[in-house]
Amino acid sequence: MIAKKAGVIAEPEIIQTDSKDDDQFIVIGSDGLFEFLANEKIMNLVVPYFLRKELKEACDVLVKAAVQSWKDVSEMIDDITCVIVSLKK
Repeated sequence: MIAKKAGVIAEPEIIQTDSKDDDQFIVIGSDGLFEFLANEKIMNLVVPYFLRKELKEACDVLVKAAVQSWKDVSEMIDDITCVIVSLKK
């Protein structure tokens, strides 16, 4: 009950889309990641690490960027979760 009062919801927002043959990776994250980072910004941050097969480092960079974006506009920082899945071997 306390979490609900703080704005936590149990129902996830799910976006379904078809993948394309040239898609390289998927970024899965909580709303704290996507609140202030546009998809294009996320892609630009991830690609250099993806090319070096450093997905953990890419997640670290995204989380740091999201934290900074929150700090730029608020004293509060939402929970930030990030997973990057490579679609290529």
